[in-house]
Amino acid sequence: MSIQLKDDIKIFIIGMMGSGKTSIGMNLSQRLGFSFIDTDKLIGVDSYFDNHSMDEFRLEEINQIDKIVKRHGSYIISIGGGAILANQNRKIINQHTSFFLKASINTLINRISSQNLNRPLVKFVKDGGIDKKSFIQLYSERESYYLDLANFIIDTDNLDVSEITISIHNKMINHEIIN
Repeated sequence: MSIQLKDDIKIFIIGMMGSGKTSIGMNLSQRLGFSFIDTDKLIGVDSYFDNHSMDEFRLEEINQIDKIVKRHGSYIISIGGGAILANQNRKIINQHTSFFLKASINTLINRISSQNLNRPLVKFVKDGGIDKKSFIQLYSERESYYLDLANFIIDTDNLDVSEITISIHNKMINHEIIN
């Protein structure tokens, strides 16, 4: 991890869709007084795929993450679950602090099922539920990246947003990422 000025800290929140990256990131940014950026919202993921491909999306993700880390100031950055697939993004994340929000497959599927969001990589079965087998495959393709990149792993199963935020905040203090 590179040395960072205390007023120029970039914290990445990584994990699968449904892990709570946006909720935790927003809550943590408010608690710390840092700016919050969600790359999916920045790019406009809800309508992006109406006119663009997944490859175009991944390139835009790379571009936006690069721009964000060049900004002066302290940021909590929630990135899309697949952003870690790009080598350029992994290099950037490795230069900063990252928290992997880990959750069980069942927890992730339950959370995603209750959200009304565009999830282009989620496959559904005939009854409208999420295809668990394809979701497990997607997770297994990404898990080693999350684990390799993470400075900290936070198990989010059975915890609420406040508990997770406090856990991250305490780790940041204990490891002198913040005062």
